[in-house]
Amino acid sequence: MAVWQAWGRCFKGVLLIKSGRVDTGLRLVRIALDELRKTGSVLRYAALLGVLAEGSAEDGKVAEGLAVIDDALDLSESRAERWCIAELLRIKGELTRSGTHLTRPRIISGKLLTGRGAKERSPGNCAAISRARMWRDQNRIKEARELLAPVYDRFTEGFGTADLEAAKALIGDLRGQMCARFTGNDRTISPLSCVPVTGN
Repeated sequence: MAVWQAWGRCFKGVLLIKSGRVDTGLRLVRIALDELRKTGSVLRYAALLGVLAEGSAEDGKVAEGLAVIDDALDLSESRAERWCIAELLRIKGELTRSGTHLTRPRIISGKLLTGRGAKERSPGNCAAISRARMWRDQNRIKEARELLAPVYDRFTEGFGTADLEAAKALIGDLRGQMCARFTGNDRTISPLSCVPVTGN
């Protein structure tokens, strides 16, 4: 019974975080995760650490959030609980982008699109969007577009979803920036980069 009560507290904490009561939610999630760890119930533990990382960042503790997300990624990998890696990487990308912290490139580069082979297109897409935004912010426009455009192009439906609308808008923004560079005589940019996004 203790396991189910801990899970209930954990989900209540998640709801509190998502509804803006971050401090109370974080406290509840931390207590519940500690209880789950003591009982040995570790199923979906890495995914819950992802929620804790996001909440920590919302509470202004980005460095703490990044440490938690690194732990979640390591745990996910060591326990072969890879179903959530794409979402964890999306969270890491957002935390890295919002903070002034450098990320460990081996993790983001090596595992960004884990969702490709599995049936996890949306989390993989979210991770790609986060990384492309980070690169855009680092003025790596061409690389960002080269990453995101193929991910977006593999979809044949669902163009009205928030993920794909965000991807299309970001690709359009990247295309506009690349076209501006091309017209400014930056010859590292191909005129083909100015071709509009496919899809709906």
